[in-house]
Amino acid sequence: MRLYEIENTPLNEGGKSDAVRYNSEIGLLLAFCNRSPEKFDPNKPEKTIPPAMLFKPERTYDDIRTLLAPNYNPELLTRWYDYGINTVRGLVVTKLQELGEVVDQFNWAGGANINPETSADVEFVGSTISGVSVKEKSGITLNNPSPKDLGLEVGGDAFLRYARPEYLQWKQGVFTQVLQLAKKNPGTKIGGKDSENYYIIYDPKTKQFTCKGKNQKVGTSQDIMASMEKNDKWQRAFGDWFVVNFSSQKHLMDPLIEEIAKTFTRIMKAHLSQGGTAAKLVKFVKRPFFYVNPSHVYYVPSIDDVANLTLKDVYFAAPDGATMKFIAEIGMKDSMENAQVEIHVRYANGIFEQNPTARVQSLKNAQFLSWEELA
Repeated sequence: MRLYEIENTPLNEGGKSDAVRYNSEIGLLLAFCNRSPEKFDPNKPEKTIPPAMLFKPERTYDDIRTLLAPNYNPELLTRWYDYGINTVRGLVVTKLQELGEVVDQFNWAGGANINPETSADVEFVGSTISGVSVKEKSGITLNNPSPKDLGLEVGGDAFLRYARPEYLQWKQGVFTQVLQLAKKNPGTKIGGKDSENYYIIYDPKTKQFTCKGKNQKVGTSQDIMASMEKNDKWQRAFGDWFVVNFSSQKHLMDPLIEEIAKTFTRIMKAHLSQGGTAAKLVKFVKRPFFYVNPSHVYYVPSIDDVANLTLKDVYFAAPDGATMKFIAEIGMKDSMENAQVEIHVRYANGIFEQNPTARVQSLKNAQFLSWEELA
């Protein structure tokens, strides 16, 4: 599932298990195929879904066995089937008829939808409409843009690149405090919530620290500090400690927050004001599609139909831990009413373990992006 959770108030994108994703998508696929889930067996999907209704039936059957079967939740799948039969299918068919489209064959993207032409999970075969993007109560991100998509240079830690003095001041402050704490408590694992797997521990006999993550580093405080600049897996525990102590340690990051807020806002505002970049940021694609969540059904036009979609503003919101959050206002060129999305630049896989990544989430007021609400 992908794209947007949309309301007139912000709805956040959260992590979503494979069980939620696959059951909701296949439940909706069964509804479009008009096949009841009552006797559906994810290990024998061919018994329920006729091959003639699928673009590549054997591949779809294999994907259902591989992806859905280990995560099968009959209640969730049936709930999405019922929603599809009673609400979604009729709305989609009516819109397809309005557009002069007929669909009688489907495909399931499964875990491999990377086609830039479509954002569909349940794909329509032989149609100019790509299909349906399905989303349960929580979902994955709207978009995972590269730094380049935001106007930032690629490679390394973006915070270090654009605010080197402030970044190093923050990181040195965190490392210094953690090493001092470990030294005062020899033999005790210092870290965050998962200090059994990610920790720093001091051995007074050798006067060395062991920094344990998905790899480890052993050395004196001088050794550790000398190797601190470049992010690495052994540094995860330092970041975890900062996260759980953020309220009392935020002052260490304040200069970095101030500099990144100013610099990234300027860069993103300039880059996203260029033609077409704002539409790509919120994942408009070449082929139109339907977007479905538990309370709404939308028709989303092609990127070619929103040529007048422009960036109106970008501003810094507030940090959430080490996540830098920005708000982008996007709307039609001549409109005073705009949609809003959040752009997060954050350490997705552990602070200091890997470099920051970006994601776009929490779309608000989607109607101002020309989304057509069907229900």
